[in-house]
Amino acid sequence: MVVTIPKLDLMISLIGAFASSMLAFILPPVLELVHLWERRNEIRGFWVFVFAKHLFFITVGLISFVGGTVATLIQLIEAFDKPEQPH
Repeated sequence: MVVTIPKLDLMISLIGAFASSMLAFILPPVLELVHLWERRNEIRGFWVFVFAKHLFFITVGLISFVGGTVATLIQLIEAFDKPEQPH
């Protein structure tokens, strides 16, 4: 299978950059904010502690998502621009 898909390692890196930041940093805080949103006025310090913490994690996730995706796309473009070396 590896022979049939060129640059499989870079494709896996692209999927990893997308999925890992989404699953680890972005999705959990968003889901918890959605879950707690109706009770935000009942929770003491919601805006300071909960919302600020989740906003920080979402920001870190977006930075890692964009950085990892751009870096992998640059590597993919460079890899496909090079002529194939005969074996």
